[in-house]
Amino acid sequence: MSAAKQYGLLHEVNTNNVANANTNGFKQGRVSFKALYLNGGDAIRSTSFTELNNVSIDLTSGPLAFTGNNAHLAISGSGFFELADLEGNRYYRRTLTVMKNADGILINADGGKIIGEDGKDIDIGDAPFKADPAGNVIVMAGEATQINGRLKVVELDPTSVFQRSSGEISVDQETPLLPAKEYTIAQGYQEASNVNSVQAMATLVETQKNYDMAAKTMGTIKAMHKTSNSILE
Repeated sequence: MSAAKQYGLLHEVNTNNVANANTNGFKQGRVSFKALYLNGGDAIRSTSFTELNNVSIDLTSGPLAFTGNNAHLAISGSGFFELADLEGNRYYRRTLTVMKNADGILINADGGKIIGEDGKDIDIGDAPFKADPAGNVIVMAGEATQINGRLKVVELDPTSVFQRSSGEISVDQETPLLPAKEYTIAQGYQEASNVNSVQAMATLVETQKNYDMAAKTMGTIKAMHKTSNSILE
């Protein structure tokens, strides 16, 4: 029963991975389990069953894909862009589709405000802009240019991240984050999902087979118990 339960959870996570294999910036989920031994025993002397150990997010980067669209920004190297939703909650992405709202503030296509290195919004007004490899937001007014902020790029601890109901990656708001160091900003690129489609599909098929096997085992044991009870009667 415990095996069927955990295979069901694993199947759910893998199904989500497969469904988002072509979603730019998606980070796949990973599930780990542990064995629990009854009566304080071990694998040899005691009955054991499985229990969920952890559902984590794989933060490894996906491949960069050239789009030629200057609104697309991606990080080459380590780190994540910091954004804020309408309630001010922070979340993190490796790739952006940059726009500006009616107030001239830089936002992502999902509506989240893009946070600057100083922790504030990045205001560019009505002028066109570009981002240099260091993350500086350069506003262009005719022949003149000026820097109106720098994109905030931070390191995330894989053990402290979680996935919001919207699917975005976040951390506890009280968790201090260090600035990323080894990175460059690639304009005109987007980061693809880090899901290996072939591997994910193979895992999905294997998990389904294992779930079916566990379910059949439960059915067989139930039938054996029913037969035993009928003999005792």
